[in-house]
Amino acid sequence: MQRRTYVATVGAALAGGCLGLGGRDGQGTDGGTGTPTGTTESGGDGTVRFERQWQTDLGIDRLNMTRVSTATRSDTVYTTHDRGMTALSLADGDERWARPTTRPFDALAADDDGVFAVWTTGELLAVDPDTGDLRWERGDSGNGNAVYGPVVTTAEHVAAEGPEGIVVYGKASGQRVATLGESGGLLAAYDGGFLVDASAGLTRYAPDGTVDWQVTEVPYTFGYDASLGETGLVVAGDTAVIGVDPADGSKRWTESVDADFMDANVTTAGGVAFFGGGFDRNAVYAVEISSGTRLWDASLDGMVPFPMVALDSALIVEDDDQAQARDLETGEVLDSISTSFEKSFMGTAARGRTFVGVGRTVYGYRV
Repeated sequence: MQRRTYVATVGAALAGGCLGLGGRDGQGTDGGTGTPTGTTESGGDGTVRFERQWQTDLGIDRLNMTRVSTATRSDTVYTTHDRGMTALSLADGDERWARPTTRPFDALAADDDGVFAVWTTGELLAVDPDTGDLRWERGDSGNGNAVYGPVVTTAEHVAAEGPEGIVVYGKASGQRVATLGESGGLLAAYDGGFLVDASAGLTRYAPDGTVDWQVTEVPYTFGYDASLGETGLVVAGDTAVIGVDPADGSKRWTESVDADFMDANVTTAGGVAFFGGGFDRNAVYAVEISSGTRLWDASLDGMVPFPMVALDSALIVEDDDQAQARDLETGEVLDSISTSFEKSFMGTAARGRTFVGVGRTVYGYRV
């Protein structure tokens, strides 16, 4: 849980109805540089470029400093904003449904069983992914000036970081199963359990709260973000990143970096982990998940860039008011588009080769 730097508006719960959002606004490109990937450095044989597939107006005047959360499920992207929650088609941006609210959200997750979100006051709710109807809402109301979340799902359970700590619920019933701790950070899920940055160290909990394993030798103030790749778990902390075998908790490697990764952003693709600093996200690093070998790093400009995401084709980062597509293994800039004020992204989502940037308008690109 973090402190919010603004006061959220608190009001009614999720309701039915539609926001009257604007529709699809055509197809086109955004004048990117279109650098071929068939260079010696990248070893590719095609061209990676931003090809805009669609744009959809959310029908809001401003985002009001709300934390924008996004999630993808099958062929749908879900996003929150200060007027509610919206589901859009990944293929063409058509609105699937929209549900207005008078208070915003702090976190969002989606899987085959549903959409799960955390209010800015800490309660967890489950939403039908096809209709947006509310299934259940659980938890106590907390401090509206705090930032709650994330929310993480397994096949049968959902866990969220709220006013009472990290609480696990049954996905179908919303029945409370266990509390994993009143403090600590919820990081990820693995094999039916949850990975938590606890006071005793990096810990894997079973859904009932049983400790499966712990990694106690980690850098101080660790565990700001984690991502589970194909070959292991990568966890970023203050000034270091560690690779962990999620099956038994054995630490594989430690990589120190010259950056303050408070509130870090970690993502993975193609056996590579990418991580950058949080609020002052002024650098990005790429390492092999299996070995910890650093592949490349880059300095970035801008105080609050959008959260980076990894596609099958490229890593998408923001640098100096541009969204850049970088080669996964070399960091080479393959293409870029402007992210000026009229098209600033506060939330991002990725699936396959589709990149979605969310601001007042949502843009869908094939990269």
